[in-house]
Amino acid sequence: MELCKNIISLIYMTLLKSKSSYDVIVIGAGSAGSSAALRARTFGTSVCLIEDQYLGGDCPNYACIPSKALFEGTELLRMVRKAKMCGIHISGLEIDFQKMIQSVRKVVDQVTGTPCGQAYQDFFQAQGIHIEFGKAVFEDEHTVIIEKKNDKIRLKAKAFVIATGSSLFIPPIKGITDISFLTYKDILNLSNIPKSLAIIGGGPVGCEFATFFGALGSKVSLISKTTLLDREDSFIGSFVEDQLEKQKVEVFTNTEIQRIFMARGSIYGIELNNFEHQEKTIACERILLATGKHGNILDLNPSKIGLQTTSRGYISVSSKLQSHVKHIFAAGDITGGFQFTHTAHKEGQIAGYNAACIARRKKGLKILDERVVPRVIFVHPEVACVGLSEEEAKKMYQSIRVVTIPLENLGRYVVDREPIGFI
Repeated sequence: MELCKNIISLIYMTLLKSKSSYDVIVIGAGSAGSSAALRARTFGTSVCLIEDQYLGGDCPNYACIPSKALFEGTELLRMVRKAKMCGIHISGLEIDFQKMIQSVRKVVDQVTGTPCGQAYQDFFQAQGIHIEFGKAVFEDEHTVIIEKKNDKIRLKAKAFVIATGSSLFIPPIKGITDISFLTYKDILNLSNIPKSLAIIGGGPVGCEFATFFGALGSKVSLISKTTLLDREDSFIGSFVEDQLEKQKVEVFTNTEIQRIFMARGSIYGIELNNFEHQEKTIACERILLATGKHGNILDLNPSKIGLQTTSRGYISVSSKLQSHVKHIFAAGDITGGFQFTHTAHKEGQIAGYNAACIARRKKGLKILDERVVPRVIFVHPEVACVGLSEEEAKKMYQSIRVVTIPLENLGRYVVDREPIGFI
């Protein structure tokens, strides 16, 4: 019986490889694209998944998995340093940064089954989803050309899901294009812990890496154009700022960068000016950009098919994740909404379902509901949020009640020797 299944699967995949037309084509094999392809396939539709880099997308290859594996190391470091409070004395503590990086790479390899996400490839093929590697470009509303290294192929579909994700937004700062800056993708390529590091951007990524490198002993400067974590309640940003400063991170909020320049001895200079017109210049060995994202859309040639996009390259979609071209859907970062792995998976499921409905000419498209979205920021102590912020609640309701419960007297907090926290 198992042999028969394998033979049938092999025949099916062979037929797929020779196809030039599919019910649904999904462009981008990250969290949103993977979920879209799998959901569309449950209809019995023929599905092709196109990816021009690594299967699995940013989360397992560059972002969530490697960063959280790194942060696990610094949490262990904190526990060791806290051990003396429990009567445990540890001497000879040493940080081997290269071994730390190697351990993180092993975690990534275990999750993805490299090269190119072999674990994902095997799984998709087992589900009857055809995979094409290359860059997709729309030729018309129902046709994409896939540009490969030495070839081009043309594929057609009844419906599409665009899940091409996002890339780092590089702000228009004077001198920034003249320097070699780091992004979150470069962390695993560092050979040593920077002696001094300036992080530009006070969102979750900037705050998390400030926590990480600060724990490793880097002299960290965190620069934000606004308050920290400005999408959350204001007191959360203030709380995180206080905790970072206690961890010897120098924080500059509501601060503009006038210019970046190369100083002596391979050191960068950064000229700052805050909203009170106070000027300051700081020096650092490395600079890490955490300045937000823009959509990966231009390579698809969106104007060719009438896709409406924002100034940051995000696709405008309805609550059904449907673009202005009714058989083309979008999910994940490319929509400009929440940029979390779990929301990308949910959006992918809905977009894949709706695309399959269009391909099969069925009614009953699903609507996305993201009113209650949990999220975690891996600073120390960690910050977790769900649902509306206080400001959002005030806009929706005439009267609200805000209650803050300190955790300092909670038994578990006392046992863990954590002095602060609140709900």
